[in-house]
Amino acid sequence: MLRKLLLAVATAFALLVAPALVSARVHIDPLQAPKGGFAKLTFHVPNERDSASTTKVDIKLPTDHPLAAVTVEPKPGWTVQVRKTHLPQPIATPDGPVSDTTSEVTWSGGKIGPGQFDEFSLAAAQLPSDVDQLAFPAVQTYSNGEEVAWVDPTPPNGPEPSHPAPLLKLVNADQLARSVGGGSTPTPEERSAALPEGVATKGDVRTVRMIAVVGGVLGLIGVLVAGTAFARLRRSP
Repeated sequence: MLRKLLLAVATAFALLVAPALVSARVHIDPLQAPKGGFAKLTFHVPNERDSASTTKVDIKLPTDHPLAAVTVEPKPGWTVQVRKTHLPQPIATPDGPVSDTTSEVTWSGGKIGPGQFDEFSLAAAQLPSDVDQLAFPAVQTYSNGEEVAWVDPTPPNGPEPSHPAPLLKLVNADQLARSVGGGSTPTPEERSAALPEGVATKGDVRTVRMIAVVGGVLGLIGVLVAGTAFARLRRSP
């Protein structure tokens, strides 16, 4: 009886801590890209609220180190709005100077429900070569009107803020090739090891869900056994 009771308590604890384990931040994938090169940037957006859905995602693109060209991947169910900014100094490209850059991309009209996440992608051509990282401040809007701003800068040697802006590290092409094993695609284990602390991966979510399901089954068995024992005690003289 005591063993079953302990199992039920463990189950309740697993269900309570599961939301905290899968809680994550808005982050960018990949974590690094080649200077002066091309990259597909995917923003991973989790819903951190139990009673509201994410209905809008706004991403600010750098204008101090602008991107020469940006195209947005279509996303069914969402409306995208792209804002341009005129540059005081044009960007030199093989196809000629570029005087306007994309400064903001907003996805709206869709829904990311509680306990879910979604991904929003764009392609960036001719990444800057004169800087080591780019910040992409993001604002996440919920159906109840709440806004969460992932905009805080991360100091080089200080503690990470509670709402850091997504960061993309820029490295030389040879460094990037070495970091992923001679230019091969990084494995899920390599990506997980490189993620900032506190970022939940898809594997983490699957593991937590499995723990919750197993715990729930064991807890149910414990309740049934306890009920049966109690009924027998009542029937006995």
